Amino acid sequence: DLKKKTLFYAFFWSVLYTLSMNIPYYAMLFPENHAVLIKASLLSFIYGITMFYGIILIRIVSHIFITAIFFTSSVVFYFSLTYGYAQNKDMFALLLETNLHEAAGVFSPDILLFTGLSLLASWFAVKTLPLQENFKRRLSIFCALCLCCALFKPLLPVEIKGKHPMPFGYLSH
Repeated sequence: DLKKKTLFYAFFWSVLYTLSMNIPYYAMLFPENHAVLIKASLLSFIYGITMFYGIILIRIVSHIFITAIFFTSSVVFYFSLTYGYAQNKDMFALLLETNLHEAAGVFSPDILLFTGLSLLASWFAVKTLPLQENFKRRLSIFCALCLCCALFKPLLPVEIKGKHPMPFGYLSH
């Protein structure tokens, strides 16, 4: 059944994205506060499943979105873990003011590994995109997932206000 394949696709990639990107990011931000880490991880999973399901809706450009999300997330994730920064506007302002010499200074085999693995994952995500199905049904499921995101948002602990899960955090900044 195509509906189940589409939901499974969004579920699978959301779990993988949450485990590989968001849980380590939140663990870096809140190493001692397990309750906040669990709530943040749950919220990032719900956001992730909604994001991946939404990407399926716009299949014509989904290949570009998936590749861009995985690639940019891996770069931001690398810098967040390496330098211990939460994603914020200052981090991106510094990035825009960086010259080629400074950028070459942070180039390392680790960032190549991060981006290489993310591009490999995005290739698998693109290759496993489910086929088209009834657009109205998919749109209604997407709206229900967006409603879930809105309903879970008030449950956010005060510690993670403004620290959105990837890729929403760095895209908003």
